[in-house]
Amino acid sequence: MARLLKEASAHWNLLHPDNIADPEKSDWPLLCNVVHSFLRHQQTQYELVLAAGADREELHDRISRAASRFFPWLRVERDPRTSAEAEEKPEDFRPFNEFSRRLSDLVSERARLIVAIKDARRKRLGREHIAALEERLARVNARTERLNEYFKPAVREETGTVVHSVCMEHSVRRYNFAGRELAESYTRSAGFKCPACGKTVMRSKVPMEVGAGKRNVAFSCHCLSLLMEPAYAARVRIATWQEMLAGRPEKQNTSIIVLGDNRVLYGHELIRDIAEGRKDAEDATIFRDVQLAAFQALLLVRYGDHECVRELGERDEVTTEQLKRISAEIILTAAEIELVLAAQEAELRN
Repeated sequence: MARLLKEASAHWNLLHPDNIADPEKSDWPLLCNVVHSFLRHQQTQYELVLAAGADREELHDRISRAASRFFPWLRVERDPRTSAEAEEKPEDFRPFNEFSRRLSDLVSERARLIVAIKDARRKRLGREHIAALEERLARVNARTERLNEYFKPAVREETGTVVHSVCMEHSVRRYNFAGRELAESYTRSAGFKCPACGKTVMRSKVPMEVGAGKRNVAFSCHCLSLLMEPAYAARVRIATWQEMLAGRPEKQNTSIIVLGDNRVLYGHELIRDIAEGRKDAEDATIFRDVQLAAFQALLLVRYGDHECVRELGERDEVTTEQLKRISAEIILTAAEIELVLAAQEAELRN
């Protein structure tokens, strides 16, 4: 059901940009109509039969009845999303399964765009409309090619072997082997420390399942993870880590300052950088009047297993040093702080 709703909505949105369908949020009568339209136009010979002289209403009715038999949940009078069981989340994150899902979505989107471009040319729609579809198709092709790179074997060139690896930045500073925590008995030192966090880089003793049938050796410090093909894992040195650190985007928390209870709750490093002229104040998002209790609640719910947050909950008084450590070690987003402010406002209204 989820897949059909997603496919049908994507196809509908290409043709009706002024009436967007969302598979999770749109009203069910609209989505039901979207699915029937998708099945009629994309999964049957509807247009050919119609062109041959069939009665439109009778044809609609026949296809709709067939669709309802094949998909018993496809009834306009009852929204099946409300009774659908929640999808179980996997116990650990396997990156290549996610890459495979993204590739599948991109391939489906590319097919829809090709059909949409063909229909637009046949119907002689405006050049701007066709050009927009072609530009979107080019972006989809580029994203598909980038994801395909992860699944390609190592490439030998004159300068050496090009190995396709996956690097991930941690939102919470701790050992995290590409989405999984490993017991010490399953890891060993890689022989060097991370120049950024100062922690020893550890590696899995044996290749791990990373999804899509692949097995990679996982490396981790407190700020980065790396997945490497087993044959080339021995090549990972401190220079590898330096290259990854040099290619990292600027941290999310460098753009957020949280003020409340007559002190700085978050963004201490950014404030210092602004004061010393290394950052521009206009690039910072400043949140004011955030209550310390609400800020603590956010940290405990989202990052309760982090050491510095656990310490925060164990003491009666929150010190500036504790807040500075949280600011340095945990990456918060503007959306999370906006959630805190919304909760505060709701509490005041009540």
